[in-house]
Amino acid sequence: MSIRDYLITDESSLHDFAGVNELELRDIQRKIRDVYDLDVAEMQAGNLLKIFMAIHKRRYGDPS
Repeated sequence: MSIRDYLITDESSLHDFAGVNELELRDIQRKIRDVYDLDVAEMQAGNLLKIFMAIHKRRYGDPS
């Protein structure tokens, strides 16, 4: 996918990207776990906003 081929909204999920570059959902989840030390397998339908918020919280604490 090139940068102008997609739109990410607050309802976007990991499921929207499964199959891109031949990655399966479990591959994407594993990559997030390896890079960010965060298990997203049980997160609300793979919602990207929830995942980004969890990554931010892990790195910087609760947003103020």
